Amino acid sequence: MTAIPERAYAAGFLSDHVISMDPQVTGRYSVWSSMGFIVALKIGKEQHAALVRGACLVDHHVTHAPWEKNISVLLALQSIFYRNFLKIPSECLIPYAHALHNLPSFMQQLSMESNGKTAQLQLGQQPMETSPIIWGYEGTNAQHSFFQWLQQSSDVAPVDFVVVAHAGPQHITQQQKLIAHAIAQAKILMEGTASSELPGNKPSNFLVLKELSPFALGELIAIYEHKIFVQSRVWGVDPFNQPGVELGKRVAKELSLRMEHAQIPEGMDGSTRQIMERISQLQQEATHIG
Repeated sequence: MTAIPERAYAAGFLSDHVISMDPQVTGRYSVWSSMGFIVALKIGKEQHAALVRGACLVDHHVTHAPWEKNISVLLALQSIFYRNFLKIPSECLIPYAHALHNLPSFMQQLSMESNGKTAQLQLGQQPMETSPIIWGYEGTNAQHSFFQWLQQSSDVAPVDFVVVAHAGPQHITQQQKLIAHAIAQAKILMEGTASSELPGNKPSNFLVLKELSPFALGELIAIYEHKIFVQSRVWGVDPFNQPGVELGKRVAKELSLRMEHAQIPEGMDGSTRQIMERISQLQQEATHIG
């Protein structure tokens, strides 16, 4: 699967084994492109169709719903308010479902690679803050990791709780307890305690999926994708390019060739030179010991 099939052919892949995708489709949004073929192979044609239907439903909602009832627009504006007016630098995402444990990592890429760019609405203006730092972990493990900080720190990080209402008849008791933990954490963040030990007034959203199905997952992914796109329009950045990432690839390719031939070019900055020299020394010592 590639946006540059010529490189695949040059690497020796047969044309029948190469699936191309539009170069304008970035990796962060590619599940709806031909890249989704891999998902279909994994979960089956019917399940993949349900995933796409869920996303399509959200696409229609975001396109036609008035902004005051538009979930992605509201999430985007809320986040912009936190970032640009309250100067809150990060947002936290806590899925209370093990199957969604990679959701925070997905959102890190979706938000920070899409909108982590300098935004300057008019020439001469100070750059605006754009994408917040996205972080998180699955509950309830997160409760014994960083929830103390969320609850009691003088800093604030808005939280998105993602909960699954129904996890199957064989898990009813466990699921009820898991949901209770999620609701309790949201309640504590909001209310705090009567004493000043936990101040409360910490913002959170509570997103509830009816069940963890391909359809619901398609909805969830699309909700967040549209949120990021709305933010990009307000901030005036292009969410589909990634100049920093591409620059890193070019520099890494050049350095890799230099390291392969044990060459450190003249004029290289002192920090990079010392790193490369030290690594080269350790590699030589390891080879000698081996």
